Amino acid sequence: MYSIGIDIGTENSAAAITTIINGSMKSVIIPSGEGTPDGKTTPSYITFAGKNIYTGMPAKKMEKIYPDGTIKNFKRKIGTDYLFKTGNEFHTPQELTAILLTKIKMDAEIYLKDKIRDAVITVPAYFNDNQRNATKVAADLAGIKVKRLINEPTAAAIAYGFNQFLDERELNENVIVYDMGAGTLDVTILNIRKRTFSVLSTSGDTMLGGIEMTNALYNHLRSVFIKNNINIDSSEKIFYLKEFAEYAKIWLTYNYTISFSPSSVLSGDFTGRGNINIEITRDEFNSIIEPIIERSFRAIDEAFYKSGITKNNVNHLIFIGGPTKIPFLQNTVEKYLGIKALSGIDPMYTVAIGASIIAASKAEIREAIKTGIIFKDVTPLTLGNVIINDIVVPMIPANTRIPCSVTKPFTTVRDYQKEIVIKIVQGERPIGSYNELIGELRLTDLKPAPRGEVTIDVTYVIDRNGILRVSARDSSTGSENHIIIKKPINMDPEKIERIKSEVKKYYDSDMQIKNIAELMNNANEMLYRLKKIANFQSASGKISYYNISQDIIKLTDLIKNKDIKNLKTLIEKLKNDYNINY
Repeated sequence: MYSIGIDIGTENSAAAITTIINGSMKSVIIPSGEGTPDGKTTPSYITFAGKNIYTGMPAKKMEKIYPDGTIKNFKRKIGTDYLFKTGNEFHTPQELTAILLTKIKMDAEIYLKDKIRDAVITVPAYFNDNQRNATKVAADLAGIKVKRLINEPTAAAIAYGFNQFLDERELNENVIVYDMGAGTLDVTILNIRKRTFSVLSTSGDTMLGGIEMTNALYNHLRSVFIKNNINIDSSEKIFYLKEFAEYAKIWLTYNYTISFSPSSVLSGDFTGRGNINIEITRDEFNSIIEPIIERSFRAIDEAFYKSGITKNNVNHLIFIGGPTKIPFLQNTVEKYLGIKALSGIDPMYTVAIGASIIAASKAEIREAIKTGIIFKDVTPLTLGNVIINDIVVPMIPANTRIPCSVTKPFTTVRDYQKEIVIKIVQGERPIGSYNELIGELRLTDLKPAPRGEVTIDVTYVIDRNGILRVSARDSSTGSENHIIIKKPINMDPEKIERIKSEVKKYYDSDMQIKNIAELMNNANEMLYRLKKIANFQSASGKISYYNISQDIIKLTDLIKNKDIKNLKTLIEKLKNDYNINY
């Protein structure tokens, strides 16, 4: 039985295995069963044709015949409640991913002539808890035991680490991984010290990839056709022109010009036969995609900002994904960073190879690797609790290395409160309702006690797969409950970038709301303390009960009217008058 690595891609997926051959570690890409243009990857396509289901290259070839039954790009929706429609049926992203993984597993078992024990599966660095959980669910449905999930950039660094620069025992270098697939861009900066891989920061653009390049080239071709009075007046012609745009993108990656006959292209013949009267050069192609490449610089800059290091501190550049094979992209990014990219591994297979090395290091060839691999990924977004007045208490900040855990004490807000509901959010804004609610945890049977006298320990644990477990415990009664975040929420991958951009956009207004909310919380706490003093008649002898009552009335009135300016002044005065600290 074997442990393999699997890279689930938006456009293409790949599997690899790492074994010992003649005393040396060797990684091999497991070929797709029916073959693809390069014979190794599996297109992430699924076609439903009546009672038959086609996966991979057969599905991609049938897209023209069954356009309404063919589904692609479903990786972008994993972990959401989005449904794909084919005919009268609906399919979840998890179901589709499971079908794809079943195909990959079957091909691997045929190629290896043995069963698959388990797999290390890669995910984008920006995947949230629900997307990671959904990926594991899909693997379970496919009958694949997940040894662990690993971020794609980390897998790529591990692949290059073993092949090129891990022999140095005192290694301490920084690596930037530029991962552009069909649908997304991830930029990750790692530090590799000896055999420890630590993620310093991640950034990206979940709507920037090879698809955007293909669309830009399609729009250019369409305008060329229209200028030449060539009609694109049917869905079939549009389909073929889009297919040709993808074909031309790949062709111009390896060649300097592409010549074609418009009539042949619009009938599905890309071989160049017919009256060739249109030519596109690589220089034209470069001009078309240049704005798309330059958009990626924002993600690079953000990654450096969050990592705390500069371009001068980076030792290596690694490219991942099919679009990074484009010479103009390579040259442009290398020039922007001031370093040359590492070479030797096909960018299409780097991630799968890295995952297979992790799988191997945990299985039968661990001794051959001699020293285990340690790698530390980070959380893409902040996780926290929502407390009274919609304020977020951060529990695990963004860019925290995982696995990790944290425990913080909380308390009740009402006398003799019987239960507490913990709202768990993911996001970067200080106001709870402006973040994504990813779960709720209810703790009952609390100790009967006045407000503030019950301590509830809330613990967040993120395991090495990036899965979140939240627990709460009443330290007095021992009452305890927990939740594992599994229920999908309406968060598309592209929303992550929106969340991060909104932090700066709404910073001033958010802080104003937060400051007011905190002031109201302080005011209510002061009111509670004053009432307690009045009830037990334990004020200082210099201050009469009448004065306390007047202060309570005044404070209550200011709270009711949300008189922020006077509230702040009164609270400070009351703290001094009654020697109250909290």
